[in-house]
Amino acid sequence: GLGQDLLVVKNRALLALGADGLQVPVREQVQLIGDVVTQSLESVRGMAHHLTPQQLDHLGLSAALRAMIDAVADSTQIVLDAEVEDVDGLLPVDSEINLYRIVQEALSNVVRHSGAGRAQVRVHLAGNAIVVTVVDDGRGFRVRRDAHGRPVCGFGLSSMAERARIIGGRVGFVSTPGRGTRIDLTAPIARAPGVQR
Repeated sequence: GLGQDLLVVKNRALLALGADGLQVPVREQVQLIGDVVTQSLESVRGMAHHLTPQQLDHLGLSAALRAMIDAVADSTQIVLDAEVEDVDGLLPVDSEINLYRIVQEALSNVVRHSGAGRAQVRVHLAGNAIVVTVVDDGRGFRVRRDAHGRPVCGFGLSSMAERARIIGGRVGFVSTPGRGTRIDLTAPIARAPGVQR
């Protein structure tokens, strides 16, 4: 919707530029508007592309997770072990995207912040849920908690927690300074007609 609206603005700017008798200062401003809208369109397209990972559409969730984990492993010195069971068709598409992004954020944190030598990712079925575990042997951190015992964390961890809530699941963070970090995600299976690949 936003992309279409921006396209309308861009086309209106182009129409205005073609008008007869347009004064130079006005023409320059309309041209500037058109240029900014063109850049904004590219940004929106980029965001839309990143919201739905192409691998999910082409490979399915299990293979997309394996491909993402392999790509991370190839780009870091961390020894990354992975075990991903077949979990295709068990979640609505929106939930697949959120689960994929949670794993992506967890691995990003391992690479950027943990200082780990080894890490492990496990995705498996347990009863009526998909369970994801990401463990590293890095520097760890102290998990701060609020008055209700809930973790108080930075944007990346908060984003994972929010995504887990959206899919009706839960995510837990266990970390101790000098003793690594463990992230556990439980995503309830929700088979629904018309959402399987």
